Amino acid sequence: MEELRIWMALFGGIAVAQSVFLGTYLIFRKRQQLASPFFLGLLLIGLSLRIGKSLFYYVFPDYSEVGLVLGAFGLLLIGPSLWGFVRSSQGKKLDWAHYLHFAFPFGFLSIGLFLPRAQVIYTFYLGTHLLILYLLGSYLWARKEVWETKPRSFTWIFSTVALIWAILEYQSLSASMWGYTIGSALYCILLYMVNFYILSQQDLFKFKKPKSPTDKVDISSDLVDSVRLLFTESKIYRKKGLTLAQVAQELGKPVYQISQVIKNHHGLRFTEFVNKHRVEEVKARLQDPEDLLKIEALATEVGFSSTSSLYQAFKRETQMTPQHYRKKHLRPVEE
Repeated sequence: MEELRIWMALFGGIAVAQSVFLGTYLIFRKRQQLASPFFLGLLLIGLSLRIGKSLFYYVFPDYSEVGLVLGAFGLLLIGPSLWGFVRSSQGKKLDWAHYLHFAFPFGFLSIGLFLPRAQVIYTFYLGTHLLILYLLGSYLWARKEVWETKPRSFTWIFSTVALIWAILEYQSLSASMWGYTIGSALYCILLYMVNFYILSQQDLFKFKKPKSPTDKVDISSDLVDSVRLLFTESKIYRKKGLTLAQVAQELGKPVYQISQVIKNHHGLRFTEFVNKHRVEEVKARLQDPEDLLKIEALATEVGFSSTSSLYQAFKRETQMTPQHYRKKHLRPVEE
C-alpha cells in the first residue's frame, strides 16, 4: 500500500505541476484579440487544484484545511472557465457581465478558511452539480455558433471535462479507498491528455512576427483581391466551421495577414466577415422566385452550423427574419 501511495504521488504530482505551469503561462501570455487562452489557463488551474486536493488526501490523509479549500475553489473554477473558453473561442469580445460567473469561486476562496469544515465539504457536492450545468450550457452554445478557432479544440476540452465530471461523481458515490484511488488515477490520465493536447497546439505558443515592408505591399494590393475572389467567386464561406487558419492555408499566407485584410479593408472580425457573405447569398436567394429552398436547408447550404445561427446573423444584418425578408422582397415570376 505504501508503494501505491508513492506511485500515486509521483504520477499525479507531475500531472498537477505540468497543468499549473501551462495554466500560468496561458493566463499571463500576451493575448491579441481573443481571450480563449486566458480562460483555458484558468481551466487548467481549476482542474489541477481539484485533483491536487484528492492526491493530497490520498497520500496524506490528515491534509490541511488550506488544501481542502483550494480543492473546492478549483472545482468551482472549472465550470466558469469552460464557459469563458467557449464564448471567447468564437471570436466574441466578452463584456464584464461574463466575468460575474467567477464571483462565486473567488468569493468562496476569500472566506473558505473561515467556514466550518462541513460547509467546505458540502461545496464539493455543490460544485459537481454546478459543473454539469456549465457543461450543458457550453455544449448548447457551441452547437449554435460558428467557431473562429478550431472546432476540434472544443471537442477535446469539453469531452475531457465531461469525463472528469463523471469521475468526480463516481468518487462521491464510491465508499471504498480503491474506488477513490481508481478515480484519481483516471483523472490524472485525463489531465495528462489535456496537457499534451494543449502543447500540440502551436498557435498558443507562437509570438506575432513583425511585419516587413513587403508584407505591407502584399496586404494593400494582391492579397486584398485574393481574399475578395476567394469569398465572392470560390464562395469558401460555404464551408461549415470555416476558420481563419483554413483561409490562410488556402491562400498560402500567414494568418495575421488575412486577419489584417479583413479588419483594415472591411472593418469586420473574421466571423462577421464570413457571416456577412453568407447572409448576402441568403438575401439574393430569398428574392429568387425559383429558389424556394426551405430556410433550414438554405442555412446548411451557405455554411451556417445551424438554423439559429442563420437567424441571428440575418437579423443583425437586415433587422428582419428570413421569412419576412422573402415575403417583402420576393420578385414576381416573369411570364
